[in-house]
Amino acid sequence: MSYFVAAILFICLEQPLASLGALSNRKPRTTSTKTEMTETKKDTPDDEGVTENGKMKLIVLFACVSLALAGSKLKKLKNEMADLEDKFATVMNDTSSSLEELQADVDGLITAFNEYKEAQAKKDIDNQWQALHMAAAAACRGSTPQGGKGPWSNSVVPKENGVKCDDQCSRNDDGRTLCKAEVSLTGYPGKATSYTERVGHFYNYECDGGWNADITHNEVAAEEDAIQVTGTAYYRFCCCAKP
Repeated sequence: MSYFVAAILFICLEQPLASLGALSNRKPRTTSTKTEMTETKKDTPDDEGVTENGKMKLIVLFACVSLALAGSKLKKLKNEMADLEDKFATVMNDTSSSLEELQADVDGLITAFNEYKEAQAKKDIDNQWQALHMAAAAACRGSTPQGGKGPWSNSVVPKENGVKCDDQCSRNDDGRTLCKAEVSLTGYPGKATSYTERVGHFYNYECDGGWNADITHNEVAAEEDAIQVTGTAYYRFCCCAKP
């Protein structure tokens, strides 16, 4: 019990206990006059030896004890509340730090996912251009039945609009300066669903033709993602070989 509670009990108990001690030693008086009997009766002890004044002091005593106990419980409750507030503040600080770390991790995942999407989109475009290049190589092979012999491989280069493949192959610096053919081809995305569905188109040209100046048929001048545009764009290529 705290010093505060002990002080309250001492103050409350001092007078009531002294009064009770005096009452226990007091002897009742017998008077012959009516007036004295009336005055004496006002502070005459009851059957248990306690006067009315003593009862009031006992009530005050109990009230003081109750107040002291309530004060002790209130102080204890305040201490518990203060402890809970400290713990709550600690938890909130830890939670705030955890949320910040979680948000940073989420932001990092979003950034990584966006970078992956961009890289995958670029890879898809590159794969589509590669598929077109392989188709062009196959078309060149089919257009030169007498070519392809010897230790040298033949090459396929994108055709420039308005320029003859004879002139374009002659500018190659890898020794493949002889034009064998010119091809123009296109293909459609997606899987075929019938045996009569057209999946692509092609043309064969002579090496001295420079017609068809449509810019959409020039791979070098086309946009990066032009290969993904659904339409009939005949990309043209020159088939070059070593003389």
